[in-house]
Amino acid sequence: MAFAPHHSASPKVGRTGARRALTPVAALCCLLLLLPAQLVIAQPTTTDSATADSVTAGNAAPARASARPVPIPQPAPSLTTGAARYTDRFTTYALHDMALAAGAPAGHGAVLVQWTRDGYAHGGRLRLGVNTDTLFLSGEEFTFADGLIVWSGGLRLQALFAGVLPIFHQAGIRRPEYGFWASQAELHARLGVRPAPGHFIDLTVYGRQYLFQRRAGVTDPLLVLPPSTLTLEPRLAWTWWQPGLDPSLWEDHRLWWRVDGYALGVALGANIRNRAREWGYLRVPRDEQPPWLQRNDPDTVALLLSGWARAGRQVHEALRLQTRLEWGFARGVDDLDRWRVGGLNPWVVPLPGAGWPAFLADAYAYLDVSAHVRVAREVEAGLVLATTTLRDPERVGARDWGATPSVTAFLDARLGPWQLDARLGYALPSPWQAERPHVGLLLGAGRAWQRRAASPG
Repeated sequence: MAFAPHHSASPKVGRTGARRALTPVAALCCLLLLLPAQLVIAQPTTTDSATADSVTAGNAAPARASARPVPIPQPAPSLTTGAARYTDRFTTYALHDMALAAGAPAGHGAVLVQWTRDGYAHGGRLRLGVNTDTLFLSGEEFTFADGLIVWSGGLRLQALFAGVLPIFHQAGIRRPEYGFWASQAELHARLGVRPAPGHFIDLTVYGRQYLFQRRAGVTDPLLVLPPSTLTLEPRLAWTWWQPGLDPSLWEDHRLWWRVDGYALGVALGANIRNRAREWGYLRVPRDEQPPWLQRNDPDTVALLLSGWARAGRQVHEALRLQTRLEWGFARGVDDLDRWRVGGLNPWVVPLPGAGWPAFLADAYAYLDVSAHVRVAREVEAGLVLATTTLRDPERVGARDWGATPSVTAFLDARLGPWQLDARLGYALPSPWQAERPHVGLLLGAGRAWQRRAASPG
């Protein structure tokens, strides 16, 4: 693998080099953002776009506020012909994800309140909402050239809990003195091409401004915070998309996919900063620093490679088998960029019984196999057998790997517009996760409303 850990020998890019690296990417980001800005106020169409082809052709994610691990095509609901109409959809969802070990933190919650409107020209959609600490606004899936080209873009503002950086764990134990407030403002734009049925090539560019602050009376005064940096994060992704048709793939309160088909993707990205410096315990001699605070010396240009795959098959009318694979490798990153591991919610790499997130990894792999049994018309229950593998699980800057098998029982209940979720997981003991037993519980509930409204004028 060409991507080595960030602490391997590699020359740093200086301030001049950083500005040179930022310039072309900034120009590209501006181009992607401005290209279809006029479409937001375009009149709605009357075309019925919900054909099977548009659904399969037509999302980690990121981006990071999404429950989906990567940007994926989302179908628009069918529009009645005749008078032009919008389709408004209101979605709410709340969950709580907790570790049940004695002495472990109680866990964290998330609340989503969202409005979307379909029916704009070129098949576009507007989305506005709040996801816990994040306000977001986006325009999505504007298509051109008979569906060959797709554009999306948006804004996110996140206060205090960006990257869950106020919550610091080491060996599964929460250490609040090493956490700090983190906020961010983000602009993003995605330009996609559909070269063949089921295939997608996307270029997404994120522009992100960070702001960091100490937690008064909590953050250790000896801890040097990362600089409040501006980053540009281009991502080039390829996706093969044939997972079947199920509302979990486009309804935002259905957080766990029900797959009867295949889908996979791979993404190559870079995080380019205008300011990059070592941070952590720099005010004491290095041999006296806690080892888990010695691994944050990022490169100005960090590289990331990741991939995912989903597959499912309905082997009986009451039984479906699914499998899920995710992996990632990064070079030159710090705790701002590393993948979040721990918990049972869909925004992390799953690891039952660990805090959300207990581990931050620059390389990981996750594999599961699940059995979904239909116990009522739209109610499923089952088991997930999984293995979570990550590099440097003890958070000391080492190249060691750790792996933990786990089993999770789940309930996925659709009661009309309502969604109820429950997941109870257990991970086998590991030396790098101190709190035991490694048991996690997630409870969630949500609802969606939909109405049609005539277009103005």
